[in-house]
Amino acid sequence: MLRNKPTPERVPTRGGGLCCWPAAVPGGAFDQRPIEERADVLVYTTPVLAHDVEVTGPVVVTLYAATSAVDTDFTAKLVDVHPDGYARNLTDSIIRGRYRESKARGTLLKPGEVYEYTIDVWATSNVFKAGHRIRVEVARF
Repeated sequence: MLRNKPTPERVPTRGGGLCCWPAAVPGGAFDQRPIEERADVLVYTTPVLAHDVEVTGPVVVTLYAATSAVDTDFTAKLVDVHPDGYARNLTDSIIRGRYRESKARGTLLKPGEVYEYTIDVWATSNVFKAGHRIRVEVARF
């Protein structure tokens, strides 16, 4: 369960498939290590891969989380970690808590209650090379 922790600021975006403000927040692949060092970002990493692993198709994260707020955004990110530690973002997405059941009609959260969130992290096609690691990051925004 991801619980909201007091933090001085929201988790920043570093690259990704951004659509609208390239001058303010450039999109693309960037090293995610500065984001992953934050206490409010959950980081799940496989052991070093013994052989190449291809991931092709839709990526979906199912998250069970509670929050102290009536609405919270949750993010998920798929990352390719190189042998030298460089953590390259591949695909990511976000879900607003109130739209967990329907994008057409929002329903606010009850603070402290655990809900299921399905985060569509979009499709990708990547070969995680032997010696790399697969990583998933989860954060609240």
